[in-house]
Amino acid sequence: MRDAVYVVKMSLNVIPEVKEALVTNGAYDIVARVEKKDLEELKRVFKTKIWSLENISTSETIICYT
Repeated sequence: MRDAVYVVKMSLNVIPEVKEALVTNGAYDIVARVEKKDLEELKRVFKTKIWSLENISTSETIICYT
């Protein structure tokens, strides 16, 4: 199972909008920082690039504003 987590991490790292992907312990396997200018662009990245990755069964999005 842990091998699948690292495969997902490496797959996330090649997506330009993913600025950081970290393997964690606890409730989540990976925390990724994805940057886009607006919510529509963010949705597009998830729909077309992230959710289509093998071994991703669920995700949770937390929006942070700077």
